[in-house]
Amino acid sequence: MAERVAVLAAHPDDETLGAAGAMLWHLRRGDAVHVVVATDGVTARHSESARQEECLRRAMARLGVDSVHTLSLPDQQLDAMPLLEVIGALQSVLEPIRPTVLYLHAAGDVNQDHRALHAAGLVLARPGSGVHTLRAYEVPSSSEWTPPGSLPPFVPNCFLDITEWMEEKLAAFAEYADTHESEVKPFPHPRSPEMLTAFAQRRGLALGPGRSAEAFMTLREIHSSHNTPEVSG
Repeated sequence: MAERVAVLAAHPDDETLGAAGAMLWHLRRGDAVHVVVATDGVTARHSESARQEECLRRAMARLGVDSVHTLSLPDQQLDAMPLLEVIGALQSVLEPIRPTVLYLHAAGDVNQDHRALHAAGLVLARPGSGVHTLRAYEVPSSSEWTPPGSLPPFVPNCFLDITEWMEEKLAAFAEYADTHESEVKPFPHPRSPEMLTAFAQRRGLALGPGRSAEAFMTLREIHSSHNTPEVSG
């Protein structure tokens, strides 16, 4: 049974860093994949938001997703907005999609926009929403930077083998080198191609030697006669 997958991201590039492999996996299965990006991702630093969105759409075209939606909410201010406003903006996009699988940021990311979008996503994916599988993804240079004891740590219980798609993930992320301030950083930054590869190889150790993986926290997974998810936490 084909799924309707939605990937929520606070900023352009979060979706690729955290879930490009998962999107490719779903697409290869015949699922529909839709990406929703809440903010422009840059106006807290500069005003060149159009270039950020252009790179987002190029990256998603490389992956072959079914649709990309940008909400243009204020960058680095989601935590200052009433949660209902964030939920309403997301709901206007998700209602016609009617996702059955939802990917969202982890609850304990250092970035406040990530945490706010996690909270909004939980409301939208509440029981009865039609979402039977809910997973949180990690974003390098955010999820792993949470100090011990300050926020919930990212503790994955679901691993997806992306060994055969690692080059496609890196190619999608390479599109973000053309932003006003490149999101593709030099080694040894966590967002350099070399470190992203090492990051995936480290997660791949959960699968066996020589594998690359994306890791997730499965927050809810419902099995019934109407859905048969193949990746379980």
